[in-house]
Amino acid sequence: MRYDRINVLVVDDNRHMRLIIVTILRSFGVQKIFECRDGTEGLLAMQRHSIDVVMTDLKMWPMDGIEFVRKLRSGTCSRSREVPVVMISADATLARITEARDASVDQFLAKPFSPRRLVQALHHAILYPRPNVVYVEVVID
Repeated sequence: MRYDRINVLVVDDNRHMRLIIVTILRSFGVQKIFECRDGTEGLLAMQRHSIDVVMTDLKMWPMDGIEFVRKLRSGTCSRSREVPVVMISADATLARITEARDASVDQFLAKPFSPRRLVQALHHAILYPRPNVVYVEVVID
C-alpha cells in the first residue's frame, strides 16, 4: 500500500498520544496527517479536508470517540459516512469494543500498541472496511 498517498485524520485529546500516532504514521510513509483535539474538531476537519482514514481515541472530552463516529456516520456527506475509522483505547473491554462496533468502527486498537499493530489496523481499515449499519427508529402506533 502507498501510505504516502493517503490523508489521515488523528483525533485525540491527549497531545502526547497524537504525537506518538503521528510519528508512527510518518515512519511508515504517511505524509498528510491532520490532527484534532476532540470529536467536534474532527467533524470540522472532515468537512474541510479530503480524509481517507480516521484514527480516533475513544475517551475524549467534550465529544468522545463513539459520539464522534456516530455523528460522522449519520452526516450528510456520503464520504464521511464511508470513511474507514480506527478506534484506539486503553478501555478494551468487550462492552466498549461492542459499542465501537455498533457505531460502525472498522478496527479497534487496544493501548498499548506497537507501531506494527497501528499500521496493521490502518491497513485493514482501508482494505477491508465494514459495511456501515444505518439505524432507523421505528415507531408503531
